[in-house]
Amino acid sequence: MNPYPARLAELHEFLRARYGVNDAQAVDIVLTAMRRGGPSIIIETDYPSRDCRPAWFNFGNADEIARSLSVPRIQRTQICEEILQSWIDETKTENAIGIFVDSEWRRLPRVDAPVVWSKVGWRALMTHTYAVLLSRCVRLRTSWPRTDRATRSQDTIEADARELARLTARVLDNDHRINRTIGPDAPPPSLFYWCELLQRIAPMQQDWDRLIHNLVAIGRGIASLYNDGRNADWFAVERVMRDTVPYCTSWILSQCDIGRSKGIKAYQAFRQSGSEFDRLMTNEIRRLAVEQVVEARRNYGPRDSYTYHPWRYRVAHHDYLTLIDREARILVNA
Repeated sequence: MNPYPARLAELHEFLRARYGVNDAQAVDIVLTAMRRGGPSIIIETDYPSRDCRPAWFNFGNADEIARSLSVPRIQRTQICEEILQSWIDETKTENAIGIFVDSEWRRLPRVDAPVVWSKVGWRALMTHTYAVLLSRCVRLRTSWPRTDRATRSQDTIEADARELARLTARVLDNDHRINRTIGPDAPPPSLFYWCELLQRIAPMQQDWDRLIHNLVAIGRGIASLYNDGRNADWFAVERVMRDTVPYCTSWILSQCDIGRSKGIKAYQAFRQSGSEFDRLMTNEIRRLAVEQVVEARRNYGPRDSYTYHPWRYRVAHHDYLTLIDREARILVNA
C-alpha cells in the first residue's frame, strides 16, 4: 500500500484549514526542495518579515529552513558577503535545503549581469556573489494567504507549527518510498529550447546546468513525493519557468504586444500622468532590445528623448510571448 498520496492530501488540507494556503501545487514544489538532491527555489510572495520560521513554507520547523533575501540586503558589506557565500556553499552540498524568500519580487534585481565585471573594489565581489546565488535558484510566485492567524493565541500558533512539522515529516519519510526515479528519465526535448529563451529574458539564469537540474528535480521530485508511478510533473516545471521570468520583464513584453495604436495611446496616457520609469526598468528595456527580444517599431509616432519605453517596441518572436503565457503548453511531452 502506498501511503504518500493520502499523507500529502492531509498536509494540503491542514495548510488550507490552518494557514489559508490553497495553492497545493506550490506546496508540492517547495517540498521538492526539502528532499535530497532537490532544487534551490526563491519563493516570491508578500512576506516582508525577515523571520521565516512562522511562515507555512518553513513547514513548522524550529530552525529557519526558509531564509529571507532581505537579510543580506540590509547588512554591511562584509556581513552581507559572508551570508551570501555561506548560502551558496550550502546549495552545493548533497543534503542542502535551498529555500529563499523574496518579498520585493515586483522590482527588478539590482544586479545588471553585463555590468558585473566592470565594477571595482568590494562592490564587484558583492554584486557577483549575489548574482551567483540568484543564478543557482529558480523562482516560484505564490500569493500570501490572508487569514486570522494574527488574532490567534501563541499557544495555538505553536501547536499548529508542531502539527505542520509532523505532517511534513510523514510526507518526507522514505520508509515506504520506492528508491528509484519515477516516470520517464528523459525530460521533454522542448525543455532545452525553452530554457534557452528563458535565459534571454531572465538574465540571472546564467548557470545552464543548475537551471536544468532545478527544473528536472522539481518535475521528478513531485512524482517521487506521490510514489504512485506517475510521470514527472512538467506542468509544475512550466509554472516555475514562467515564475522565473522577472515580473517587470513579463509586464514589458505584454505591453510590447498590445500593438502600435494602443501602444501610442498607452504611452501618451503614461506621460500625461507624470509617471517615469526608474533606471532599472529603462535598463531592462534596453537589455531586451540588445538581446533582440524586442525590436523598435518603424515610423513610431511619439518622437522625444524618452527612448526606452515598452510601447515603441514589438516582440521579436512570438515564442517569447508563449513562454510567459500561463495558458499555453510548452513542454509537449507533458
